[in-house]
Amino acid sequence: MKFILLFPFMLLLISCASDSPISPNLYFPSTVTSISGNITNWNEGEIGKIVFWIQYNGLDTVSSAQIDPEGNFNLSELRDLSDSELLNPPYPQYSSSVTYIDNSMVCSDSTARSAIGLFFTYLGENDDVYDQILNKNFEYSLAWSKDKLSYGDYYIDYIFCDKDVRLIGDVETHYTFNASKGEIQDHYNLQLKKGWNKRITQILKHSYYTEGDTTITIAEYNIMNYEPGGSFWDSY
Repeated sequence: MKFILLFPFMLLLISCASDSPISPNLYFPSTVTSISGNITNWNEGEIGKIVFWIQYNGLDTVSSAQIDPEGNFNLSELRDLSDSELLNPPYPQYSSSVTYIDNSMVCSDSTARSAIGLFFTYLGENDDVYDQILNKNFEYSLAWSKDKLSYGDYYIDYIFCDKDVRLIGDVETHYTFNASKGEIQDHYNLQLKKGWNKRITQILKHSYYTEGDTTITIAEYNIMNYEPGGSFWDSY
């Protein structure tokens, strides 16, 4: 049994100017109203369940569905989130251990609030947690195989936003946190519509290694709407 409640990478605070020059009348992608797919390496012949959660006073269910013996599922009804469930802005929040090298990212509405979903699968009569899964285009684990991440790898987060908003620009940060250090560049070109959206994180550069007792990450990402294709559902 695997139960992993993990979130990719450290979070930092990004300024979001309410007087941003971004036009509110830009084209926005369509919202996500259902999520379907096939889970790679699903236990053949087993019937299970997938639950789409957000983290709010524990875990709140957004939608759930049966997983058939071939690993197929269809989350057909994604509920809207209440204001009380939307605790964060749609841009990342970073800890005080972060140093900004560049922070030119702006967003079109600083009052927007959002939440990101998590996907878990279950097996058995007692709904035992089987795995946390992720929509991605690489076979290794985002959580446990960071040293394998490379150019072109990407994964998809599903994010709910309470209003239309666009985030565009660059952020470069350096951090030291316990036994880890990092130098991270994020390039934002992301439009979110009111409702559920896909947010794609594409790796442009990723180096992960250890020096003594310290793990070091040097990485560069695109945060965008464009989905290159070739993704599948597999272990986080």
